[in-house]
Amino acid sequence: MQIRKLGQVAAEPTSGGIFTGEVTIQRVFGKETGAADLNVSLVSFPAGVRNTWHTHQHDQCLWVLAGRGKVASRETEYTAEPGMAFFIPAGESHWHGSVGEDFSHISIVGGTGPTKPDGPNPFKSEPTSIS
Repeated sequence: MQIRKLGQVAAEPTSGGIFTGEVTIQRVFGKETGAADLNVSLVSFPAGVRNTWHTHQHDQCLWVLAGRGKVASRETEYTAEPGMAFFIPAGESHWHGSVGEDFSHISIVGGTGPTKPDGPNPFKSEPTSIS
């Protein structure tokens, strides 16, 4: 068994890939901690930063902690507020992030497989609105 205090997990600035700007990721559990089938991270998005359309090989749960943001599938765009949790099935195209204020959520993915941007150019797809 492992126990980690979130305040003691390093905050890593991350940009590029599926992110439209720089976010901070605290990797709570994953490959780095010996997890084979779980990835848990706290992701903090500054105002206006989101990710692009992408999929995961495994189911994902997003649990919103702070700020207002958006979570979108190809069919629907949802306002995300603290206390809300979203279930995203494996393989479903989606994006999530800030809409005008700092926004953070815990991401729980049922595996450690890579995130896959949709299409050869992950930045060509835009959400219907970001504010």
